[in-house]
Amino acid sequence: MLFVKRRLIPVALGMSIVGLTVACFILAPNLYPFTVHSTEDPVVTATREATHTEAVTATRASLLTALAGIGAFATILINFRNTRILNGNLAVANETLVVTSRANRHDRYRAAIEHIGNENIDVRLGGIYELEQYAVESERGDRQRDLSVVVEVLSAFLRVHAVPTYRESAPKGLIPTDTGEKREVARHLVAVLRRTPEDLQAALNVLGRLPKDTPTHRINLRNTFLSQSILDGNFTKSFMYATNLTHANIVADLGEAILMEADLRWANLTGARLLQTVVGGAI
Repeated sequence: MLFVKRRLIPVALGMSIVGLTVACFILAPNLYPFTVHSTEDPVVTATREATHTEAVTATRASLLTALAGIGAFATILINFRNTRILNGNLAVANETLVVTSRANRHDRYRAAIEHIGNENIDVRLGGIYELEQYAVESERGDRQRDLSVVVEVLSAFLRVHAVPTYRESAPKGLIPTDTGEKREVARHLVAVLRRTPEDLQAALNVLGRLPKDTPTHRINLRNTFLSQSILDGNFTKSFMYATNLTHANIVADLGEAILMEADLRWANLTGARLLQTVVGGAI
């Protein structure tokens, strides 16, 4: 109710000003009394009448000019108020859009994490590429954080799952029940497939494509079984301590990477960039 009354105040004030101006316009002749004397010279009377008419006309013109000025000022005030309201609405809409966008991104990230943990390799592949899209489409303010998160997630995915337990990828009877035999199973699986399983290779490809803007985006593939894999893209400053890269085809940038104790037997390093790469103890 108070808001409605406050909105009616400018309207009432404007109507009062207009009414006062109209009244002055009508009553302007009364401001300049004019009387005709019977004994007065007609020429003088005509001169006085002309002066009176001119004064009334000038007064009315001044009133109209003042009214126009008030109208212009009122228009400016109205436009200013409307602009403020519009800006406020735009700010609210923008804030709503930001909140909605962040909620959608959170849902996308959660779905991607669920997908890369799925038993079906096609679903896992979709989750890996969803994470890449999530990182690439990140907003400027969240870009560094989102890139770091995606690099860490995919690195952990490779460290955990490079010892394959995926029944879709392995020949029947190859997966043992004893978890202590998993590393031997990994060697057998790669030997049979003659390549890294598709989901693991996809994760490596995404890691190589993602921008590494800061050292916090370091790829951590320590003690990971990546035999016969393909490493391409940006793996600078990556940590690959004791990583198995036997028979790997490496055309990546490994500048300042840590490859200490890594197994590089029969690996193809022809296209690799190894500027300041640490390889102490590598085979």
